[in-house]
Amino acid sequence: MKSRHTISGIEPSVAKTGMIKRRELNKIFPQYKIEIRNRGDAIRMLKHLIDIENDGDWAGQDAMSIRTYCKIFRKASETFFHQQHDERLDDIDYYRQQKSDNIDGFDPDSVVDFKRFASGSYGELGLSQIHIKVIDDLTDGRSLIVIEMINTTFIAEGIELALALYDGGIEFKLADADKILSMVDESDNVHLCKSGIGTGDRQNSNWDILMLPDIAAIRQEDEIAGRQYEELVRMAEWES
Repeated sequence: MKSRHTISGIEPSVAKTGMIKRRELNKIFPQYKIEIRNRGDAIRMLKHLIDIENDGDWAGQDAMSIRTYCKIFRKASETFFHQQHDERLDDIDYYRQQKSDNIDGFDPDSVVDFKRFASGSYGELGLSQIHIKVIDDLTDGRSLIVIEMINTTFIAEGIELALALYDGGIEFKLADADKILSMVDESDNVHLCKSGIGTGDRQNSNWDILMLPDIAAIRQEDEIAGRQYEELVRMAEWES
């Protein structure tokens, strides 16, 4: 059973869980909002990726090569780290500058050589914060780039990275695109749990859970934060 409670209804010791619309949470705590420079373009991209996912209409890469891999790596790296390099530098030399992987001795246009090279690099495009991998699970042997970002704190950066690849004509699958869309357009819910200690925060990189602090203690330390948490409690629905 869900009901609305005032602040006195959940503190100091009664353990409860609740839920609040992300849109309402972001109004109370603006710092939790996923800030994206091109929100409209990102939403359109996410909706398109969801449509492709639902239709199963992936074209895939006919032949993933080291040259193609380095092109994708460069686009992803420059977007994520907000760094532009000399345009005269080709993608393979850019990769050599950025990564310690030795690609000398491989044919950059050979599918076979890419798979040999990829035994050490394959599975992630060198960006530990955003997991980008290449899979060969399409029925005719073509490769597909997959981006996974739902369990990272770098959601905004990941979306901008995905948008850069998308605008660059690089096909990819975005894992959990429907969930990411609901986070960006603020249509989903955030679950609330009382931790009783510390400050309120998302639990690790889980964007669906907000751990609530001991609100009485917070009020004593920070009056503004205390009022924010009181407003959150008033707006949320709580399990009785």
